[in-house]
Amino acid sequence: YVPASPSRMSIGKKVLLVGASLFVALVIVGILYQATPESKAATAVREKEESAERIQRQEETVKRQQQEFAQLTKNAVSASTLQAAYEQNEVSADNEYKGKVVVVHGRVGTIAKDITDTSYVTLDAGESNIGSIQCFFDDSSNARLAKLSPGESVYIKGTVDGKMMNVLLKDCAILE
Repeated sequence: YVPASPSRMSIGKKVLLVGASLFVALVIVGILYQATPESKAATAVREKEESAERIQRQEETVKRQQQEFAQLTKNAVSASTLQAAYEQNEVSADNEYKGKVVVVHGRVGTIAKDITDTSYVTLDAGESNIGSIQCFFDDSSNARLAKLSPGESVYIKGTVDGKMMNVLLKDCAILE
């Protein structure tokens, strides 16, 4: 077998050979460009700009979260006020609170699970009250609940479900 001379090569093979040569040349030029001080400087500037933009977005997110927290907690009711309303007149308290989403603030009493394995937190309603505020959470909150400590001050958002020994809040979330 005798290899074909370039003049006897088919057009397809010539195109393939030229294409492969251009590809190799472009790869070499690309490698050389990336190694130049100008490209390194341009990359550093781009990375610095991206970092600054990322920090700005994070700061904006934190500011927005702080504003949302301030807005939610501005109208919060204390655990002792909510409990006292139910102790004084359960019918009136149901009319005002039952079925409504509220933010309650108070000190954590108990962190536990009920007989159906549902996690809950009680908020102490003060020594003058017999009951407490019992806030029920879904399983997605367990990691956060595991970090709570009795006596810790918290804000909890939930839907008032009336009174059954304690004032009950369902679908709760700890605000941070």
